[in-house]
Amino acid sequence: MMADEFDEAVLCSYNPAVPDALKAKANDYCQRVKEAPEGWRFCLEKFLTTSRVEIKFFCLQVLQDLATNRLEVLSDDDRGQLKVAMFRWLSEHLPKNPESPAIKNKFALVLVLLFKQEFPEKWPSFFTDLFSCLSFGLPLIDMFLRILKTIDEEVVSREVTRSQTDNARNSLIKDRMRDSCVKQLAATWYSILDTYAQSAPELCNDCLEVVKLYISWIDINLVANDQFLGKFYTFVTRSDTLREAAGECLFEIVNKGIADPLAKLSLLSKLKLPPVLQSIPLDADDNFLQQVARSIDVMGIEILRCLGEVTALVTAGQAPPEAIVNARAMLDEALELLFKFMNHEDDDVSKATFAFAGAYLRDPLRGAPSDPKLNDRLLAVLQIVRHKMKYNETFTFDKKDEDERSEFADYRKDLGLIYKAIARLNTELTGTFVQSTINQAIANFASSSFADIEAALQLFYMLGDGVNEKLLEPLYVQLLVTLSNSNLSMHPHQQVTLLYFDTIVHYAKYIPANPEVFKNILISFLDGRGIRHPNPTLKSRACYLFLRLVKAQLGQLQPFLDSILLSLKEFLTIGWERPVTFDDQLNLFEAVGALVGSLCQPTPRAAAAQQAPASPNAALQRQYLESILNPLISQIDSILTQGLFKQDTPEQPVFATFIIQIVAAIGSFSKGFNGQPGESGAFFKRSLEVVLNVIRAIPNSPEVRIKMMFFMHRMIECLGSDVLKYVSAIIKELMANLGGFVALTKDSETIVKDWMEFVRLLNQLMSRFKEQMFPLVDELLMQVVGRFFSLISMLEQQRSASSEPTVIVSRPRSAPGASASVTTSELEREILDVRKNYYAFLSTVVASNLSSVLTSATNQQHLNNILRSVLQGCVENPDPSSAKICMVVLKKLIEQWAGPNSQPFNKFVYEEVVPVLIKEPFKPLFDLTDGQTSQVLLEMVQIQKLMLAKCGNEFLEFLRTVLFPSLQFPADIAERYIQFLQTATPKDFRQFFSSFVAMWKNSVR
Repeated sequence: MMADEFDEAVLCSYNPAVPDALKAKANDYCQRVKEAPEGWRFCLEKFLTTSRVEIKFFCLQVLQDLATNRLEVLSDDDRGQLKVAMFRWLSEHLPKNPESPAIKNKFALVLVLLFKQEFPEKWPSFFTDLFSCLSFGLPLIDMFLRILKTIDEEVVSREVTRSQTDNARNSLIKDRMRDSCVKQLAATWYSILDTYAQSAPELCNDCLEVVKLYISWIDINLVANDQFLGKFYTFVTRSDTLREAAGECLFEIVNKGIADPLAKLSLLSKLKLPPVLQSIPLDADDNFLQQVARSIDVMGIEILRCLGEVTALVTAGQAPPEAIVNARAMLDEALELLFKFMNHEDDDVSKATFAFAGAYLRDPLRGAPSDPKLNDRLLAVLQIVRHKMKYNETFTFDKKDEDERSEFADYRKDLGLIYKAIARLNTELTGTFVQSTINQAIANFASSSFADIEAALQLFYMLGDGVNEKLLEPLYVQLLVTLSNSNLSMHPHQQVTLLYFDTIVHYAKYIPANPEVFKNILISFLDGRGIRHPNPTLKSRACYLFLRLVKAQLGQLQPFLDSILLSLKEFLTIGWERPVTFDDQLNLFEAVGALVGSLCQPTPRAAAAQQAPASPNAALQRQYLESILNPLISQIDSILTQGLFKQDTPEQPVFATFIIQIVAAIGSFSKGFNGQPGESGAFFKRSLEVVLNVIRAIPNSPEVRIKMMFFMHRMIECLGSDVLKYVSAIIKELMANLGGFVALTKDSETIVKDWMEFVRLLNQLMSRFKEQMFPLVDELLMQVVGRFFSLISMLEQQRSASSEPTVIVSRPRSAPGASASVTTSELEREILDVRKNYYAFLSTVVASNLSSVLTSATNQQHLNNILRSVLQGCVENPDPSSAKICMVVLKKLIEQWAGPNSQPFNKFVYEEVVPVLIKEPFKPLFDLTDGQTSQVLLEMVQIQKLMLAKCGNEFLEFLRTVLFPSLQFPADIAERYIQFLQTATPKDFRQFFSSFVAMWKNSVR
């Protein structure tokens, strides 16, 4: 092995500028050196003599590989030579020759890997050798600390996943270290800290880092003593460079795992930590203060844990009563620290104490019968919560502050948990505090910052969460009256105004039946503070909250309807210009519709009896309907009669958009009239007539068509059976338009969306009106079925011709019950959706008492094809939910048609359905453990039980003499199956069937 050639290869392998071919040759050479039996020896010698960092690093990599994977091939002499050489480098080379951190860290790793393999059996002198190097000065002390840190990483650290063998080996090493060297390690650490705190603070930081790592597993008394604690406290209070590292050591001491509560309390008492932490100024570095707060947090939690356990020991007579007194005294000191640091201006410092605060508030007495200081402490925390709930005065709420706002929202959420815990502990105290805070905000409106007022409102908003609201109901009423009479909604900061509206609506059900209160609230919503506010976000939110307010207080707001409509007049117009967004208008239309609709709302008793007594408000409701709906309907009429929509272009469908928005507005308005007879019917019927004209005038716009179908959904709810006189014309028009649109476009996604929406409408009509839909469904059935299959055929052709990339989707099976992850395209997904909707359509037909359309004179000839398509869905569908729908369709038909006098249908069930029920679960891909597949299996069981009930012995004889022999079931197994089918409950038979299938599958493997 030529030294020059080796050097050149290593340097070449690390040089990014070297051509790939040359680098490959260099890497190959280096690999051969690494794998050569004597390669490690060559690299060891090279490491000891070379001055090039790259070569040193490569040589250490070779030695690392040796120590990790091949150390057992070395003889004892070779291992001895390797150890001696490593320590010779430490004692002879390192004191005189500075090395880079990368080389020192790599060397430490190699040495520790050797240590891990050899200590203690074959290298008992490791620590003696290591301690002997300390006399060579600072470079060796630095290396000493690096080696100890690496021992933690390779032997102790729990962040690394290790094998059981490794864990056992590491435990042996730690045990031997505890017995042999840990005391000397601790003494050495103290010596370093005592000697170099002033002259080499970086070295002391490294030393403290090592101490921190070792505290968790060494004898705590080696560091929790007067010497070390004195150093730690000095560093924490007086050394800017060492305080964070010293604070981490104190944290580890406090966090030391000691199960015995008396022993842990003794340790915490010995530390005398509270006075030290109290002396730390709050203007210190925030990172350091976070670390201090973490120490307070864990100390408090440990005191609380020990206090609970000591209380149990005292009760059992296993500890003296003084133990509780001492623990509570320690808790008092810890709580003072909690209040100080929880109230810190830095949210991260504050949040570091939340676990302690939460643990305390879960059980503040901890076994004590009472605590005279409790209310004062709860009040102190409430004051902290109020202070910390405030936004920073410089916060702008702009997009640039989005991250900061999100962080503060998370902080507030956690702070809110503490607040709610106090409210649960003492609801009265919390309510009084909130009332006082709100009153202060109002009294000091002119001088208070937006943050003060917003925080006050936030506390009120959050008050009702998780407490007994009955206790606070009188307070809610008082505060709502106070807010309605206040000027808080006039605050110039939009965040205050937003929260004012949110709070009013949050407690809307508690607004007292006082006209003056409602008047004040309404004015604030409807003037420049609410829906007319110049800020788009605020007025949009006000529109939405106004809708919620109306829904919560319909009865109380009815007397103000004239004023509301007058104020909203410009908002209830669909035109070129509008004061708010269209979505905001829809909220206002819905709100007004709820108010107008409530004028003639029948009493619950009359509604239940389907009675419609004349309402004294009928004339008034008609007047409102005319003023609101007539202009909208006239707008559509005008656009249609003047042919304005013909001016539209695909890029700018201006008038079609107007129509869509007007129909949407009427639909939103109609939500206040669900199932309500009376004056509204005539207006909504007229709206339906206009919608029919729209469909005829603009047949090829999917946007128009979708909105018209939405409107039909609404009218079904509003008009009930009165809608039926329009249904046939509208459905047929939609069917015709859909067919024309399919011919005009190749946009499969739009076609599928359009068709699915149409089928949902048809399903709603069938579900709602059942037999009344027979004439229309009878006429359209095969058109609908044909359209489904045409759509599937079109999509399959597109899929075949497409080079569309595939994507991973969840496709649970390729036969009922199979579980597999497969790839499919978007087109494939559309095909699956269309098929599922086809089965859902048939399911709705049979569930709506319309099965007779399948056997009518119009459709009888197609019955077998429809039945087979459903059966095919049971077998070939990759989606178990679709397969279940198909099973449900078959079950419904069997329920309605099977029996002694239905031989043609019985024959179909025997010959085609029942074999599927029995054979499909035996297929390899039918996964009995899959949740959705178990639903399919349930349907299979129910169909068999249903056939037994309908056909009796005839069905059993078919199983016994025809089906089971064809499947080559042994006679005894067949008889057992038939017996269970006859005698078991559906639940028991399902369990039997599942076990039967599983057993049979296992037997044929």
